[in-house]
Amino acid sequence: MLDWIVGLHLLTAHAAPGYETLTPGGYAVSPDGYTVGAYRNSEGRGTIYGGYTFYGGRYSATLGLATGYARAPVVPLLATGIAFGDARISFLPGPSPAVHLSYERKFR
Repeated sequence: MLDWIVGLHLLTAHAAPGYETLTPGGYAVSPDGYTVGAYRNSEGRGTIYGGYTFYGGRYSATLGLATGYARAPVVPLLATGIAFGDARISFLPGPSPAVHLSYERKFR
């Protein structure tokens, strides 16, 4: 990966009821894969996260740590995704598995 990626978090759909769908925020991925971001999580709280994103063509996997969840002050983050043009669909395991939509652009 040689470009910076800047993205917008948009929506998240959970397998279980009771979670918010609108999860706005933003993120950046460095050319080396280091990833930082912030968003309003599905519990209605602010989240800040950091980690590393691995890319293989249009596929990605992000591993990191996130704040802002009721179950613990800091939780592990795992998101696997696939890009469709500038849109990325990510799959999030966890207490309530989810599918997340984001929009991203590459910059040199």
